[in-house]
Amino acid sequence: QAEQSAAVVRLDASVAAGLPPRAQVAFRAFLKSAYPRAFAVANSGDTGTAIGGGNVIERAVRNCRAHASAKKPGCRLFALDDTLISLKQ
Repeated sequence: QAEQSAAVVRLDASVAAGLPPRAQVAFRAFLKSAYPRAFAVANSGDTGTAIGGGNVIERAVRNCRAHASAKKPGCRLFALDDTLISLKQ
């Protein structure tokens, strides 16, 4: 019987390769932030983050919407702590 190890996989900048360039820059900064943390991204490439405190998901999406282009809204949660939530563009 093979033994399986439960290793924690941490996010790295490569998961943001399909995002617009400015979103990739913001994601790299997000990866250096403390926990809890959430990162949201819009179709326009605008982003929102929330670090520390409560309701990080809600705050990240709200921050994204505050910066997103009115022509290309659609902010969505991209990552929460070390979990990738969405790869869709």
